[in-house]
Amino acid sequence: MGLMELNLDNPIFVVYLNIDGHTRQKAEELIDQYRRFLNYDNATFWIMAVEDQKTKIELLWKGQKYEIPNNDNSVKTIKKRLTKLVDIISEGLTDDVIKQKLRDYLLNDILDDKI
Repeated sequence: MGLMELNLDNPIFVVYLNIDGHTRQKAEELIDQYRRFLNYDNATFWIMAVEDQKTKIELLWKGQKYEIPNNDNSVKTIKKRLTKLVDIISEGLTDDVIKQKLRDYLLNDILDDKI
């Protein structure tokens, strides 16, 4: 199988496929079966043969249109927002007070984005 171009617009999944106890031929057949089954134009699947682990699928990348750009400004903005949210929740106030503070924070955030 040749190299294929990676489309970062699509989500990328990693399939950890348990081949424990299978012969090499059976493992290759199983990998090929998964490869055919997971052949989609709008998603990318990487199949990793593993032993001593259950078969599982993990999302590695949501797709470029869903990911937050990784530039210094956006990372600082996210960190600032998360820090503020943690501060609001960790003040140990009642649920009603926390809900009101979160509503106020979200409204201010929305208004700041529009200005």
